[in-house]
Amino acid sequence: MSGFSQNSWSAGVAWTHSLTPSLTATSYLQVGETNSRAVGSGATSVVAGQLSLVYRLTPTLAGSVLYGISNNSDTEGNALQNVVIVALQKTF
Repeated sequence: MSGFSQNSWSAGVAWTHSLTPSLTATSYLQVGETNSRAVGSGATSVVAGQLSLVYRLTPTLAGSVLYGISNNSDTEGNALQNVVIVALQKTF
């Protein structure tokens, strides 16, 4: 059995703002990197961002839309992912 060392770091920042009494926007950005000394490994970096809007339709019903994007890259290439989520939330 052999071991290897690995270290990583990441940083993120989020911002939320009420655009109107019923509409709230939130954004998020993250960057990071992982370094592995295993055979065939190297540095893998990630950059990710997200934007969401939440609209309060009634006191107990809210609609939201979220868009997220992330890019992981290493010596073998990039992996880009886009996500869109649309939701309704009902509280009782």
